[in-house]
Amino acid sequence: MGIESTKIAELLRSLNEEEMERLGIFLSSPYFNTSQQMLKLYGLLRAHYPSFEGITREVIYREFYGSEPYKDKRIRDLFSRLLELCHDFLAQCELEKKVHTKKKLTLEQLYVRELENSFNSVIKDARKKL
Repeated sequence: MGIESTKIAELLRSLNEEEMERLGIFLSSPYFNTSQQMLKLYGLLRAHYPSFEGITREVIYREFYGSEPYKDKRIRDLFSRLLELCHDFLAQCELEKKVHTKKKLTLEQLYVRELENSFNSVIKDARKKL
């Protein structure tokens, strides 16, 4: 069964070439992704981007589980985990665009941690940018 109509294929198709490359970097980061399976799945899907023709659930299953009997739940779980990481990637992309939101979140953490010198430095910088 093809994967063209899956949520993960739909999301990946919405990304342009540069975003796909950045997603690969994101998934390679152990801070954001600790699963080598997800990196492997991304690689398999990347090779068939953007049409995802020629790759099936069965092909993916064999790559991960060899000759074990096919279980669709395992594939759905893999897709679901990658989809969640893709959602995290999209959120990270949006956060990078929102400099003021980033500063606000940083200030909140500096305040909670009672790091007054750093707090004052960051707030001074934020005021300049406003």
